[in-house]
Amino acid sequence: MTVHYANLFAKSIDLTADFITDFKRTFRSNAFDKYTRNDGKVYIKHGVDRNTYADVFSVEAMIYEYKGCWVGNQKNFGSFDDFADAIHCARNAQLPEDSISEDDALSLMRN
Repeated sequence: MTVHYANLFAKSIDLTADFITDFKRTFRSNAFDKYTRNDGKVYIKHGVDRNTYADVFSVEAMIYEYKGCWVGNQKNFGSFDDFADAIHCARNAQLPEDSISEDDALSLMRN
């Protein structure tokens, strides 16, 4: 018996398309997609709830601090079942003024 689930994740489409220009899909796997805000600091992870097989959109960020070495702490702003709600949350997510993007942190860690 084959079970078919009607969720956006299973359709493998880029949810930003031509409409949402301040985010882009930066990662795709069979576990989740990652949509990153243009400043590189806040992202939305799109996956599937293991119990209900419904779409889940988690708004997250990594906050990097230098404490003799670079340390990253994950901050979760919320989980949503609707992409529009996650976009709204991610657009309004407030980070410390001196926060850096994930790419900048990785670049600094290489040095």
